[in-house]
Amino acid sequence: MKKVLIVEDEQSFNCYYRGRLSERVNLTIIDNLKDVEDFINKNPDIDLITMDGNIIGGTTVALVRKIRATFKGLIVATSFNPDLQKELLSAGCDYKVDKADLPKAVVRLLDLPA
Repeated sequence: MKKVLIVEDEQSFNCYYRGRLSERVNLTIIDNLKDVEDFINKNPDIDLITMDGNIIGGTTVALVRKIRATFKGLIVATSFNPDLQKELLSAGCDYKVDKADLPKAVVRLLDLPA
């Protein structure tokens, strides 16, 4: 089963993502900057990471730059802020996706059965 890390602090989206993805992927959701890097370091076999631009603890731009140096999987920007999305893409995200479309994008990007 593919491993997906969603970095998002909005609980309504987290419920939405769990409902649509938890039976299709090994899903972890983290809502704060402090725990994200530690989780990634302990789980180098993650297939896909999604990054909201602002979470508890600050923006994720510097984190994307840092993890992109070693993380070879996909990173998807999901910020509502278009300027922050551009920064995330420049920092190393591979794609940008609207939050409402994220479950479909995860299925498509990981080539999971429809």
